[in-house]
Amino acid sequence: MEGTSIVRCLDQLGRICLPSEYKETLDVGAGTPLAILTEDENIILQKYEPGCVICGSLYGLKNFKGKNVCSKCISDF
Repeated sequence: MEGTSIVRCLDQLGRICLPSEYKETLDVGAGTPLAILTEDENIILQKYEPGCVICGSLYGLKNFKGKNVCSKCISDF
């Protein structure tokens, strides 16, 4: 989805609706926790995945290409 842009307006409560194409491509839906970050004047939404993306562990995490992976899962590969 590199280079795509869709404009959405905030509603009266400050909400936006993500286009279905983005939700499908990024595998997000109702109940998916999202982190809201700011960088300069940009607002960034990203999936909130505090644990290992493979097993969900919260211990021994290392960042691999922007994803958290635990030491055990790393050693299994």
